[in-house]
Amino acid sequence: MSQVKLEAKVRKETGKGVARRLRREGRIPAVLYGHHLEEPIILDVNSKDTEKILQTVGKTAIINLTFGEE
Repeated sequence: MSQVKLEAKVRKETGKGVARRLRREGRIPAVLYGHHLEEPIILDVNSKDTEKILQTVGKTAIINLTFGEE
């Protein structure tokens, strides 16, 4: 199984209006959550980068998100 990197931006704003604005700007709103996190992390990713990854490696790949200082 292939692994790819995808850069994401952490965002503070939430809501329908913000999500629509992000989509108009070519970004995809996202939320990262799991048992290892205290709180969900609100993100957005570039839609062109995401589409390129999905076309190249398909739907069965590990996508490593990079964001913030980490």
